[in-house]
Amino acid sequence: MGAIHGRLLTAWSTAGVLGPLIVNRVADAGERAGHSGPSLYTTSLTIMIGLLVVGFVANECIRRSTHASTRHRKGAPVSTSSRKPLMVFVWLWVAVPFAYGLYELARKATQLFTG
Repeated sequence: MGAIHGRLLTAWSTAGVLGPLIVNRVADAGERAGHSGPSLYTTSLTIMIGLLVVGFVANECIRRSTHASTRHRKGAPVSTSSRKPLMVFVWLWVAVPFAYGLYELARKATQLFTG
């Protein structure tokens, strides 16, 4: 649990500091180049998507190596079938608000860029 919490706090703090800096610098550079409106943010959103992909891949690599190292420990393996209903509930607990957030983001972005 501590490792997950540490990764989460590190990701949040990094995004909180670097996110606005990246967006503002790219938008300022686009403004100096003569761009205006929504086109100022296209490059910064592409950069953010790339960083998200890098973070996802890094997280997958860490999870796989951690899982592989716990598989070889002595003792009986922990059964995940008894925890499956809890895991489904927890994933739904996270996925439903996340899906709603993505829907709202798409809806508002559509209004912003088309209106």
